[in-house]
Formats: sequence, C-alpha cells, structure tokens
Amino acid sequence: MNALNYNRELAYIAQCLTNKCKFAHDKCRKTAKYSWVGQNLFIKWFQGTPGNKKDVIRSAIDSFYNEVKDFNPSWINSYNNHGKMVGHYSQLVWANTKEVGCSLTYYIDKGQNTYLMACNYGPGGNFIGQSVYKKGRPASECGRQGVNRRFPGLCGNDNI
Repeated sequence: MNALNYNRELAYIAQCLTNKCKFAHDKCRKTAKYSWVGQNLFIKWFQGTPGNKKDVIRSAIDSFYNEVKDFNPSWINSYNNHGKMVGHYSQLVWANTKEVGCSLTYYIDKGQNTYLMACNYGPGGNFIGQSVYKKGRPASECGRQGVNRRFPGLCGNDNI
C-alpha cells in the first residue's frame, strides 16, 4: 500500500467542484496523469457557529474509514461492494492509489453553516474484481519504490 502524496491538480479539481456548493460527484475529473480519478465527498452542517475546519476534516476522514464496519474481508482480494456503502473506505485504502488532493469549502445553505469536502485520488480505485490491497506483512512488496521512511508500513517516497 502506498503512502499518499499530495497532488495540487487533484486538489484544484476538487476545489472547482466544492466551489459549486453542491453535494454531487463531478462527471469528469480526468487529468493528464490519471485517466481514472476516484472521489470521496463529505458534507457537514452546523447550527450557529461554524465548526473548526480541522475537526471537519477529521470527521470526513473518520466517516470514510468507518465504512470498514460494513466491508467484508473477503472483498480485499476481489472488490465488490454487494450494495453496501463501503466505496469511501475502499478508495481510502486502495493500494494502487498514489496521490490525493482535497478541498474544503464553507458556505451557507438554507440558513445553515455548511462545509463541503471533496478528495480526489489518483489513480482511482474501486474496480469490481480487482484487489483492494494484498494481504501480508506491511510494505513487504514495495519493489523499486522502497519502504517509506516516515511511515514504514507503507511504500513510496517521503514527499508527504
């Protein structure tokens, strides 16, 4: 599994989406580098004072990850969501993904303070029948890219 590096182009595309203040996936997020880009969205409403941005980001990532409770371990070797909402989680941990770019936009919707977050992943995952990641010792199959020094359980460079 790769350590994710930040990609400004993926973040820019996410920003273009969240600037629309609509909780909906965009249809085209392909880049010169990635023909398929995965995407996770998160929305949070607040009554009164808007929440802290860091807390919102943490809530989004927790929300993506918490889908693990519905993820059947048998799907690791051959992804299939079987109608369960697990795609945010599986994209977050998809082993072949190398880069991520996110955006967080604040706006007021029908009198409510609203944060909309989008994260784009390159290359995207969630391909039916493909492996989410390989089971085994962490970073045991990093090959040429090597083990990440900062996160030794992951593969890839240290440009995080």
